Amino acid sequence: MKFYSHEVNTDGSVIGGYTACGGLFRDHSGTFRGAFVCNIGTQSVFYAEVMAIIFAIEYAARHGWRATPPALSEFFQTLS
Repeated sequence: MKFYSHEVNTDGSVIGGYTACGGLFRDHSGTFRGAFVCNIGTQSVFYAEVMAIIFAIEYAARHGWRATPPALSEFFQTLS
């Protein structure tokens, strides 16, 4: 997902019944700009993936970054 000159990679996983998600933000040159992680409890991997996207959008909004329109279509593709 792209936020103007930033890009985020997200992932969600379930290991041993415990669910977590996280994301990593980089700028156009690949420089680290921020990251987040979250323990979710006991949920499905689908739930973890969706929460990772939601947390990425919230993190970007707190930093004043806005998603470009193609990023929103990527979000909806993930849900299908």
